[in-house]
Amino acid sequence: MSAAKVKPQRISAAIEGKIKRVAVLSELIKKHRWVGLADIARIPAANMTQLRRSLRGTLLIRASKKTLIERALTECAKSQHGLEKLIPYVKGNSALLVSNENPFKVQSSLLKLRTTLPAKGGEISPMDILIPAGPTNFKPGPIVSDLQKVGIQAGIEASKVVVKKDKLLVKKGETISRDVATIITKMDIKPLEVGLDMLCVYESGTIYDSSVLMIDEAKIESDMRTAHANSIALALGISWLNDVTLPILIGKARREAIAVAQAIAYVTPDTVEMLVIRASAEMAALATHVPDAKVEGVPIAATAGAQAAPEPQKKQEEKKEERKSVDEAASGLSSLFG
Repeated sequence: MSAAKVKPQRISAAIEGKIKRVAVLSELIKKHRWVGLADIARIPAANMTQLRRSLRGTLLIRASKKTLIERALTECAKSQHGLEKLIPYVKGNSALLVSNENPFKVQSSLLKLRTTLPAKGGEISPMDILIPAGPTNFKPGPIVSDLQKVGIQAGIEASKVVVKKDKLLVKKGETISRDVATIITKMDIKPLEVGLDMLCVYESGTIYDSSVLMIDEAKIESDMRTAHANSIALALGISWLNDVTLPILIGKARREAIAVAQAIAYVTPDTVEMLVIRASAEMAALATHVPDAKVEGVPIAATAGAQAAPEPQKKQEEKKEERKSVDEAASGLSSLFG
């Protein structure tokens, strides 16, 4: 009895296509520095095309089915330890991200590429939607009743539709109704923000989730400036010498040395000018207390001002009083001696 011949099982074209896609994804993962996942559920096709164009050469985005991404990660995890930790992050609308650039810089670029979109109704508002009081660009017509329908007090003034009172249409976290979406779209209010949200990144055995990737560059720069200033202050306080503190400490020592030299009247090229100025001021102050003193041959009365010099009439009156007292004393003595 001859052995029955077993025909090789034929692989369908669909399965072959999936195998090829998994192979392509696996090859991309192996050739790049890091691999990540992103949620692309809310990104319109036009925005996705623009993102791909803007990130060309920096980040490669490959959207695929959940099962194919999981299979590619599982295959690559055999040679890259820890890569399997990415599998729980894979969702139904995930995209595979690969790049050789710094993942934190890539995340910063993604944040800058985020855009706003008008609401269609049914979305969760990421912000408070406030309609301020004041004139609008609408002309009188059915729009007035449409505004009033969603709770906006509106009227007509000077051939324009005017909002009479501030109105908070939707609070942050609430659902935007279709009627509200229609109104705010007409008012050119775009409350929705769309962009590529990185869920996590795998690099050299480490998983970075979205919270780690979100970096406030302005805050980091401010913190570094503060730390730098504090470190310089500490180094100066303990007289620690380095390239930054040395010029500052030398300048401080010079100022303190000059101050000590001036205090003890020590003459140097740096102190002589100030010492001469101080001596001149002290001499002038002392001269005001010496009536007959002269400064460089000039009577102090002329240098100290009109108030320091006695008036001629006053001098004559003082002399008369002195003579009168002398005469009185003489007459008293004569009466004693008969």
